Amino acid sequence: DGSSMLSPENRWANFGAFGVMWNLKNEFLKDSKVVNDLRVHYSYGSAGNDGASNFGWMGTLSAVSPGYNNEGSTVLNPSAIYNPNLKWEVIWTHDFGVNVRLFDRLNIAADYYKRTTNDMIYSVPFSLTTGVSSGIYNMCSMVNQGIEFEIDGDIFKNKDWSVNARFQVGYNKNEITELWDGNDEYVLANTGLIMQKGGVFGQYYLVRYVGVD
Repeated sequence: DGSSMLSPENRWANFGAFGVMWNLKNEFLKDSKVVNDLRVHYSYGSAGNDGASNFGWMGTLSAVSPGYNNEGSTVLNPSAIYNPNLKWEVIWTHDFGVNVRLFDRLNIAADYYKRTTNDMIYSVPFSLTTGVSSGIYNMCSMVNQGIEFEIDGDIFKNKDWSVNARFQVGYNKNEITELWDGNDEYVLANTGLIMQKGGVFGQYYLVRYVGVD
């Protein structure tokens, strides 16, 4: 893939994926009346994200009028800082799952996933002494991993209508594994949030208080 939203030095990248599935029902349980379907599957691959800002790597100016001291002139102010190092955010995903159908009535699905995001593109707040409020950077890497479980079944069914019930539950653990420039933590100014190695993405960083602040 190539994207003009990224700098010319980092515009192109390769992404791909593969998946396999094994039908255990056809392998070992062809004659079973209880197990109607039994499959395991695994997939692994990468995907790219080029960011949420058009040409976020470019240094740009914006026109402001009236200019200094309201004298009527138009001036150009910096609106974005040049960042030639902006590159693809890459997400690598492992997924392993099992699907079962029993008694031609009950479906069970369980999945485990691990999703690693490298060079995540994020808007970083700047001190206003720089002349701009924020910039687009490859800020961090993080891992999301968890499980998803679903069970659904036909409580009643005939040739005219049916009643079905479904239950779903999921669990996800998020962890920041790396921050830009080797930092262990970075406070997002004026947001009440902190990015911290070993912490979760977007955790609160506020003064503790009791009652109305």
